[in-house]
Amino acid sequence: MLMPHITQKFRDNPEASKNANHSLAVFIKRCFTFMDRGFVFKQINNYISCFAPGDPKTLFEYKFEFLRVVCSHEHYIPLNLPMPFGKGRIQRYQDLQLDYSLTDEFCRNHFLVGLLLREVGTALQEFREVRVIAISVLKNLLIKHSFDDRYASRSHQARIATLYLPLFGLLIENVQRINVRDVSPFPVNPGSTVKDEPLALPAGNALVTPQKGSTLDHSLHKDLLGAISGIASPYTTSTPNINSVRSADSRGSLISTDSGNGLPERNSEKSNSLDKHQQSSTLGNSVVRCDKLDQSEIKSLLMCFLYILKSMSDDALFTYWNKASTSELMDFFTISE
Repeated sequence: MLMPHITQKFRDNPEASKNANHSLAVFIKRCFTFMDRGFVFKQINNYISCFAPGDPKTLFEYKFEFLRVVCSHEHYIPLNLPMPFGKGRIQRYQDLQLDYSLTDEFCRNHFLVGLLLREVGTALQEFREVRVIAISVLKNLLIKHSFDDRYASRSHQARIATLYLPLFGLLIENVQRINVRDVSPFPVNPGSTVKDEPLALPAGNALVTPQKGSTLDHSLHKDLLGAISGIASPYTTSTPNINSVRSADSRGSLISTDSGNGLPERNSEKSNSLDKHQQSSTLGNSVVRCDKLDQSEIKSLLMCFLYILKSMSDDALFTYWNKASTSELMDFFTISE
């Protein structure tokens, strides 16, 4: 009942529509604490289904603001992990099949991150303002993972990186639009110098308030690049438990009340909704854009790529190289240069 006020009246009453969209996102995020997560996932799918490729920029802003708020949940990582099947049995990390593409199975097992990556992939086929919004949401989320003290250990970061492995495929699909030489941190001519500038989000981003000339923003990028290169580490010496929670009231977000008999029905509902979303995504990607991404977009995407590449385990990387085709490997190393 609320969606028509967001998707249809945003021109007549933009302020009210924007506030309604943000309030709905906060409400859905808090529902994880008190409701079964499968039901909340279904409501998120219902929300996303109200949007389509080619929407006005304002609707893209609403959609990615919604995803940003929902993905900022403090238990975002556990919410992306599959629930254990069978009493007393916990599905181990070693038992999971690594997915390097956005398959339906991946999106069912890792719902929120799968939905976010699909929306980012769709947004990459839109005009620049939409691409900037989508990329910034993804980049800021990875920055949050990198500096989260609960997941400071190497093994925790490697597990988080596996959730974003399909990003490799998205970058390879758009490799022709990435002119890496234009954003190379090394000077082309040894005798020339290149001014070192901090990586900052474009001022046109409606979701993040830019901090021009901020010392804190500059140091944040330096720390992040240092963590990516392995020179510096943002983590403390102590490693908290990955299952630790900061608020007792939010423990309900990790609980699912699905019974064994209800699992097929729940999976069927999620599958049907994901199929509808995939059809709309396929429609939006039927015409692949050939225009080049600008330098700020490429820098942000390469930061995401390097975070995953640095954090993922050696076994996961070797498995990817064995599964990838020759052309995919060539594109992978082109991006890595």
